[in-house]
Amino acid sequence: GGRLCQRLWLTATVHQMACQPMAALPLFFLQHDYLGDEGFPKKAGPKIGRLREEFYRLFNVAQGDHLLMLFRLGYAEAPSARSLRRPLRELLISSDNSSISAKLNP
Repeated sequence: GGRLCQRLWLTATVHQMACQPMAALPLFFLQHDYLGDEGFPKKAGPKIGRLREEFYRLFNVAQGDHLLMLFRLGYAEAPSARSLRRPLRELLISSDNSSISAKLNP
């Protein structure tokens, strides 16, 4: 599942689409599957149950299947900031004679 999510995100990026993971909804649905309405405060339980039923019906999710992750996809401005990344050569060591090794260890 993780590899699938990563491929989706990378493919979206190649096509210049923004990708935002949305993990809360699948977690709420799973919690409702196991704990029912009592797993949520006040009126939230029945509301989550109704949303889950509507979502599963709308997207034809089979009984017994569970969502891994949801993504919101769309076109957006480029990110305003990026995480710092260490150069690959600081993280990988290669001792063979491959072309990758030559790039890592110039």
